Amino acid sequence: MRSLQGFKIPCYVEGVKVGYGIRYFFRCYKCGRRVTKIYTIPNPTKDNITGCRHCLELNYISQQATKTQMDYEAHLLYRYGRMLDPNFKLDTITHTPCPWKPKNMHYKTYERIRHKYEMAQLKAQKKFIAMVGASMQRMEKHFGTYGIDIKNKY
Repeated sequence: MRSLQGFKIPCYVEGVKVGYGIRYFFRCYKCGRRVTKIYTIPNPTKDNITGCRHCLELNYISQQATKTQMDYEAHLLYRYGRMLDPNFKLDTITHTPCPWKPKNMHYKTYERIRHKYEMAQLKAQKKFIAMVGASMQRMEKHFGTYGIDIKNKY
């Protein structure tokens, strides 16, 4: 891991009065945007070390989601599971049950989180079925010329 001790980065902090006090923001020194977070990239160079999401061209995990990959659903299941149980482990995306309600959590809060968990799991199951269907079609196209009937065999 690389140390950032040798770098000096200008960082401007700006306060804005809001109804309940003052809210502090950083000013991105590259583009001048007012942001709440300043990021550092993993392998910084002298010119491109810190900045806001726009300057460093960073995106959210939900923006990386595709129609066939289940990475984002796994991320959501893990996040919702950790809200209910700090020791939650995600075994399989499509079959890991939702954790039980914690002792001091309101029932409505638990139901809301459980519903989100189940919706993410349902979406992951649909993606899995679509992936299996696509691979079955590819196999059928490939093996269909050799006389193997996959649909009746399995």
